[in-house]
Amino acid sequence: MTGLVAAVRLDVLTVRPYARQLLLVVAAVAWIALMSGPPTAVVASGSVFAALVAAYPFAIGDKHDLDTLRAVLPVARGTHVRARYAGSLALYVVALAVCVALALGTSVARHTPPALGELGTVVAVGYALYALLVGLQLPVYYALGYTRGRMVAYLPLVVLSAAVAGSAAVLGDRAPDLDAWLTTRPASLVPALLVGGTALLVLSCAVSLRLDARRAAQQR
Repeated sequence: MTGLVAAVRLDVLTVRPYARQLLLVVAAVAWIALMSGPPTAVVASGSVFAALVAAYPFAIGDKHDLDTLRAVLPVARGTHVRARYAGSLALYVVALAVCVALALGTSVARHTPPALGELGTVVAVGYALYALLVGLQLPVYYALGYTRGRMVAYLPLVVLSAAVAGSAAVLGDRAPDLDAWLTTRPASLVPALLVGGTALLVLSCAVSLRLDARRAAQQR
């Protein structure tokens, strides 16, 4: 556990000099969330933010060759991999708390506060979205590195965004009301989304451990 905490702390120290860039991402995501309106969009923005920031340790590590530093530290490589997932999850929890507060604030200001069941479903959807984006993204970085893998890693987010925008443009007023659909299925959706998202993260971490070990063996 001490090694895991130390590895998470190293990632935090690695990213801290780039805090101003992160604040710009926070501002952009918050603006999009506030302009979007529905609680689903606001909470989903936290998932996108966490997925984007998950790439920062990889980008900075490639730029400054921090893999060489990690190789000589008294912490196993596998611990560093698990720390990346733990740090990303912790960041998502913080982003989720902020986005839920924004969703509640905007809903109350518009006199349409969401029901507790609706909010729980939206949070579960946001968690599943985060797990999908990060679960697909991190193994790519461990396999290819940030510089070579960033275009592939961002592909799921690009495809998802294009699909949402395209369906909205094509269907127009005929597009299904996602918020209304979610509120009618809280009991059945929440456990499935939480379990599915967690399973995806665990599987992704296991794949990343193998890919990182293989990459380390190739570098020897």
